[in-house]
Formats: sequence, C-alpha cells, structure tokens
Amino acid sequence: MSDFANTTGSFKKPYQSTGGTNNSEIVHRGTQALKPANNALHKFLREPGNSIAMNVDGSVTPVKFRYKVPALKQIHAHDLIFKIEDKGILPARFGGISALTNGLLVEAIADDDVTVLFDFMDGAPIKKNADFYRLADVDFLLDEQNSQDALAAPWKIPDAGAAARLTAGQSLQVTVRDDLTDLAVFDTFLKGLIYDEEVTDFGC
Repeated sequence: MSDFANTTGSFKKPYQSTGGTNNSEIVHRGTQALKPANNALHKFLREPGNSIAMNVDGSVTPVKFRYKVPALKQIHAHDLIFKIEDKGILPARFGGISALTNGLLVEAIADDDVTVLFDFMDGAPIKKNADFYRLADVDFLLDEQNSQDALAAPWKIPDAGAAARLTAGQSLQVTVRDDLTDLAVFDTFLKGLIYDEEVTDFGC
C-alpha cells in the first residue's frame, strides 16, 4: 500500500538524526561525522532509454521520466529536486523559454505503469517557473552577463506531513508534454530511503 496523504505519519525529515541504531538513520548530528546510510536512495528520474536529460520534445508523444521501485523493495521518497540551466530565466517563463502550453505532470503511478495513484499538482500542471512554488522553495541563480542562469526547486515531500511511500513496481513520475529542446539543461533527482518490502519498523 502506498501512503501519500498521511498527515500524521512519523517519518523524519531528510538528514534528521533519529537517535537510534537502525540503518535508516542517514547522519548523526553533533560531534560525529556525517555517515551515509546503507539504504540511502539517490537516483535521477529517467526515461525508458535511460537518459536523465528532460529537455526533450514531448509535445506530440509525452515523455515519462520516472523512478520505479525494484521488485521486493519499498521506498520512502523524501526529496525531488528539479534543476534547470538556461539563459533568461524569469518567473513567468519555463526556464528561459516561453511558458508551457500543457505543462509538467508530477505523479505517483501504480505498478501497471498507467494508473495514477496521486497527482501532486492537483490538476494544475507546472507551466512556468513560478509554478514550482506549489511544491518547493525555488532558488534562482541569475547571471548578470546572461550567459547561463539556473533554477533549483528542491521539493521536500515530508513537509506535507510524511514521506511518500511507494512499493514494488510503483513509480514517482514527471511527464514532459511540451517541446523543451531549447532548454540547455533540465533534470530531476530523487532522494530517499529504500527498504526490503517486508520491513515495517523503519526506526524513524
């Protein structure tokens, strides 16, 4: 069972020490050095050809970028980080190009690869840079010489109450439905924790 709307969950935010010994603890605070967990999940979303480059043309055939949970596993998704590099990034544009006609979909998908378990945008796709604010704090790094600007939108999923839990075969997916080939760089990175499917005590 997936859990996207649990507002009373006890999942800790990324990089917060649990004080326990379970390997779900990512780091220890205080005087101890940072210690990566052996079940940390750090993955780009990828299209079926395994590319992470999302500056593609999805205007005729939508292109789906996803992380699919492996067999016999489950994940707690904590962060989804959107990154765009382009010239002339402004809030009313998408990257440095005009606002999109169709927009990006951000969804959790069932193990049949079709059924939408949850639409994180509530029917209002991301069409311009300002729309990322619905999910995340947005950082604009603007180059005054207009050589290359950058936008980073790190969405911390637990800020909504709990991490997004997905089970084997389910996916976290971003769908490109416009022509983004004029963008210099666009990719999306997932961070979280991955467990064997039978684990129920996450120590957090």
